[in-house]
Amino acid sequence: MHGDYEVDAVYRARLQRITVSGVVFTSRALLDSVILTSSGGNSGCTLYEGENTKGREIIRLESLDSTSVVYAPRKSSYLESGLYVALDDGNAEVTIQHSPVRQK
Repeated sequence: MHGDYEVDAVYRARLQRITVSGVVFTSRALLDSVILTSSGGNSGCTLYEGENTKGREIIRLESLDSTSVVYAPRKSSYLESGLYVALDDGNAEVTIQHSPVRQK
């Protein structure tokens, strides 16, 4: 349990592989970790809270060709209105781990 919300036991720790920019989820969730992998050239991605790039920027990640970068905060980030991932180009791939939550 975290503050005014709790992790939904049925849906703990979902993993989603993202290969194109877009909405990952639209509901409340905890962002647990992000892995950015680049192949075919240097690349990057930016994560935003919400359903587009106008939301609050959460983090910007960059990686060199054929490498991965991991973002795993000590405390998961609570997202009220979903997550949007903007990939720089076709060289980037992102794996998102998140846990849906519900209000108490």
